[in-house]
Order: sequence, then structure tokens, then C-alpha cells
Amino acid sequence: MPPRHHRQTPPSRTPPSPADFRLCRTWLFRDGAAPATADAGTEADVLIQDLEDFTTPALRPVARDLAPALYRQWRAAGRVACVRINPLAACGSLDLAAVMAGAPDIVALPKVDSPARIVELDALIGE
Repeated sequence: MPPRHHRQTPPSRTPPSPADFRLCRTWLFRDGAAPATADAGTEADVLIQDLEDFTTPALRPVARDLAPALYRQWRAAGRVACVRINPLAACGSLDLAAVMAGAPDIVALPKVDSPARIVELDALIGE
């Protein structure tokens, strides 16, 4: 087995410390195009804007446009902002380009079929 090479953190990024993390017990998936008021009153630790299964293809452009303001609102409420994009081979790169303006705390990539998909996602996030 070849040795693993740990990728060094780019100088512009500071690696997180253990103090940066908290236990997140509840994760709430939501329709990516739903109005932000749909989250009022939830106690979920992590709110997930699902652009894949929960959002119809016709509404994905609307959901992408909502992302930055949605993530700001979630963070202001003390929640972790997550997005589940579509597979990169589908329209995931379009999702990613739009939502990164809101700097989600977590990007979830579905249907990963090889490590190459994660490398591809990492490269796209770094652009």
C-alpha cells in the first residue's frame, strides 16, 4: 500500500482547531427553494439546503439564488449552514458555483463513486 500524502493547508486557510467544532445531533434537510421562513422555530443544529432530491430541476435556479442570504440567516440563528449539491456530472458544478458565494459551512456531495469525485470537488471549491 503506497504511503498517504497529507495535503498541506494552503497559506490562505487556517486549519480548524478542536474548539471550532461542536456536536451536531440534529440535521434537517429542506427543499432548497423553500422560503427562509420555513425554518422558523427549528432547533436543528444543522440546516441543509438540498439541491438534489428535495428540489425539482425547475426550481434549482431559484434555490441557487437563495443560498447566500439563506446561509447568513441560518448562521445568525446559530445554525450550521450545509448544502447538498447535485452530482458533479449532472448540474453539481452549477450548484457549487452559485452557493459558494454564501460560503456554506458544509458541502455534501451525493453519489460519490470514486475518490476522484472528491478531488474534483476540492478543486472546484478552491477556484
